[in-house]
This record gives sequence, C-alpha cells and structure tokens, in this order.
Amino acid sequence: MPNIVDLAYNNMTQAHINGQDVSLPIDWSQVAGIEGVVTKVSELNFIDPSFIPNWVGISARGLARAGYHYFRNGQLFYNSARQATTFVNAIKAQGFKSGDYFVCDNEEKDARGNSVVSMSETLNWFYNVVVGLGLSDYSHFWLYSTADILNNLNLSKLNTGQLAILKSIKIWVAGYINNPPIGDILTALPIAYTPDPNYYGKVIGWQYQESAVIPTIPGGVDLNQIDSDFLLEWKSGVQPIPVISPVVVPPVISPVVVPPVSNSPFPVRVITTINGDGTFSSVKG
Repeated sequence: MPNIVDLAYNNMTQAHINGQDVSLPIDWSQVAGIEGVVTKVSELNFIDPSFIPNWVGISARGLARAGYHYFRNGQLFYNSARQATTFVNAIKAQGFKSGDYFVCDNEEKDARGNSVVSMSETLNWFYNVVVGLGLSDYSHFWLYSTADILNNLNLSKLNTGQLAILKSIKIWVAGYINNPPIGDILTALPIAYTPDPNYYGKVIGWQYQESAVIPTIPGGVDLNQIDSDFLLEWKSGVQPIPVISPVVVPPVISPVVVPPVSNSPFPVRVITTINGDGTFSSVKG
C-alpha cells in the first residue's frame, strides 16, 4: 500500500464491500458512504503528517478504523523493533479503541523490482507492536502485501511459534485486474493473487483496481473489496461470542401444609418435592 489513506466504502449492493485508496488530505465531513478507514501512521521513524487529523477525524465520524506502518526491510539502525516503537508511540499518543486494527504494509522491492521482504523482520515488528500496545494476541492485525511476494518467501527458517503467528494474522492482498467481476468478487480472487493458505491467514481484503474516481474524494483512488463478515466484526469492535446453552435450574418448591384430615389434634404435613426426572413426590410427616 503506498502512502495513502485506504477507505472501505460500502455501496450497499454487494455481498462484499468496495473500498478506495486515496492520497490527498480528506475533509471527513464531506465524505459519504464510508464504513471503515485504513490510514497511514508511520514509516521508518517518521509519523505521517496526515495520521493525526485522519485518526481523529475517522473516530469523530464513528467509523471503523485501522492504522498501517509502511515497513522498510534490512535496516540496520531503524530495525523492526525501532520501527514498531515509532508506530506504537504514535498510536498510544492519540489513543486507540478495542475495535481498532493495526496493519503492516510490507511490499518493498529493490531498484530491479525484486522483493526484499523479510518475514522474520515482519513478525518481529508484529511482536513488538503487540507488546508495546499491551495486547494479548494478533487477532487485530493485518499483513498487506502481494501473493507474488508472500508465496516466494523462504519460510523454512521460521520456527513453529512464528508460523502459528503468521497463520493467525489476517491478509490484505493486492492484485489488479482490468475487468473485475460484478458482485461478490472477493470469492473470485484469482489463484495467482492468493497467498498460500498453508502458511497465511484468511484474506479479508483485495485491492483489485487502480485509478478510480470518487466525487467526494480528491485525486484518484485504488479500489478494494473487504469481506462483509469481517467488516461487521470490525465495525462492531466486538469479537464473536460463543453461544452457551442456558442451564435450567428446577424451581425450589416450599413445603405445602395440608389441613388436618383426621380427628388427631396434630396436623398431617405433606412435603411435596420435584424429582430429578421431573416427577413429583409427596411424603407425609
């Protein structure tokens, strides 16, 4: 993802959600139809100048939001831990909510167009952000890249724990097509754009087209589609709660005192109880 703000835009006609990338400052009061927003936070040790107004503006509009860091690989001084610290400090300074998501954008290539992505460095960034923000797991994290990059990485040096973390992180993938299908296009994600599911988590977003025009957003935009089920979860800010069958507790029956049935001066009491199988028992006393 380039130095942009990414907008999840719901046109209310598809099972999955369309979205846009934008590259110019946004007047949030003039933007309509927005469901959620991903805005750039940082790169190396720099805080993006649009981060604060966007982070605050997104929240003020009551929108789902996420912040991303554009990751630089192979840095000796600004290594993954220091890049994570820059991101964490920016987020903590502005505050974050339980429904916010955090994204690592790692698609870096060298001057020849060859990938320089290091997954071990990327996972170290995720780890340091989890610790820095005081989170307990990776459920609120996305990795943005391309299948071409991800599927050609050498993951053999990752240990079992690192592979488990990688599998738990949601994936946002880029891959462009000239004529996207109409409707639920996320289910039509081409194999060439699909990260290997044996190693990577669920694809929740697909950036599928560039150079679109949205009247309320300045400049050209990139189109995305976000999984509708995930969007509902993102907007609610609440993880699904398991359904627990109710426990039926039998009511407590007070003893029933029956008036005397004989000439005895002492009343006969009948104790009525409910048995475990639902039948009744009466005991004279």
